[in-house]
Amino acid sequence: MRGSIRVLKPGLLATVQDLGRKGAMAWGVPGSGAADQVSMRIANLLVGNEQADAVIEFTMGGYEIEFLDDTLFSIAGADGEASLDGVLISKGRAMNARAGSVLAAGPLRSGARQYMALGGGIDVPAVLGSRSTYLKGGLGGYEGRALKRGDVLRSFPMCSKHKAGALKEGFRIPSLEKDTQGVSVLRVTEGTMEGRFRTGAIDGMLSVLYEVSTESDRMGIRLMGDRVFHKDGADILSGGIEPGAVQVPGSGNPIILMVDRQTTGGYAKAFSVISADRAKLGQLRPGDRIRFSRIALEEAHDAFLELEESIGDSISPDVERSRYFSVKVNGRTYAVEVEEVL
Repeated sequence: MRGSIRVLKPGLLATVQDLGRKGAMAWGVPGSGAADQVSMRIANLLVGNEQADAVIEFTMGGYEIEFLDDTLFSIAGADGEASLDGVLISKGRAMNARAGSVLAAGPLRSGARQYMALGGGIDVPAVLGSRSTYLKGGLGGYEGRALKRGDVLRSFPMCSKHKAGALKEGFRIPSLEKDTQGVSVLRVTEGTMEGRFRTGAIDGMLSVLYEVSTESDRMGIRLMGDRVFHKDGADILSGGIEPGAVQVPGSGNPIILMVDRQTTGGYAKAFSVISADRAKLGQLRPGDRIRFSRIALEEAHDAFLELEESIGDSISPDVERSRYFSVKVNGRTYAVEVEEVL
C-alpha cells in the first residue's frame, strides 16, 4: 500500500528533506537535510520508517494537506495545533488518515519547524545519494524546489513493519528543550581560532544572551547582541565549514551555520555547536534567546551517545490506538473499540 497526499497550503516554506547528502562538499554542494534532524527521525520512527527516510519539513506552521489515499502519517517537532477533518489530533503518535481527509495545521506557538512522515517514506528521486532539497542549487526533493499548492507526493510501499507508534510517556524531544528562563542553551567546544579575537572576546560570548535575527534561514542563524571584536580583522583564508560553526564576520555579530551553509568560508570562527545540540538550531525563530556554554570534547562525545540512546528508546507501540478500528456499515463509518472479555 502506498499513501499519497496533495498540498493545499504549504505554509511559509515546505520542502522534502532527509538526513542530508554526504560526500558532495568537494563539488560545492552542502549536506542540506532536515534543520531539526532529531524531530525528523522521531517522526519516521512513529510510523515505523527508517530514521533516514524522507519527510516534509514545514516552517512556522499554517499548512494544509489532503490525503488522496488511506495513509499512515505522523507529525513531530515544534509546538502547534493540528486537526484532521476539523478534529484536533493527539501529539506524539502516528495517525491513520482516510482518503479525502484534510489535515490543517495552525501557527506554531513555539519552535520553528514540524516534520510530517508518511509510512514508507516520501518517494522522490535521490540526487547525489539524498532526497533532501537544496533550494539554492535547485536540486533534490520535489523538482529541486519548495512545495506549492497542488503538488502531489506519494510514499514508498508500506509493509508489515509500518505500524502506528507513540512517544513514551514523559519523553520530550531534545531539540525543543530550553532552560527555566526560556533560553536555548547551545553547548560548544573550544575552537582553533581564539587568537583571531581580542583578549576576552570569546569569554564575553559565553557570558551574554543573544537574540535570533529575522535574517536567519536554513543557511545560518544570525544573532544580535554584544559585538565581538577581532584582533586583526575578520577575514581568513577560506576553508571548509562544518555544521554548527559560529562565524564572526566584520560586523561583530555571530552567525551559526546551518544545514544549507556554504561549503567554504573566509570569516574567523569562534567555536562550534556540538552535534548533540545542532537540531536545536532548526527550532530557533526570530526573537528567541540563546546562550553558549563551553564544554570539553569528552563531554560532547558523551552528549552525542546520550542523544542517540534517547532517540532509539523514544517510541513504543501505540497500544491505545491499536484498540480502536474504523468499520464502515451501509456507507456509514463507526469507531469500534476492542475490549478483552475473560
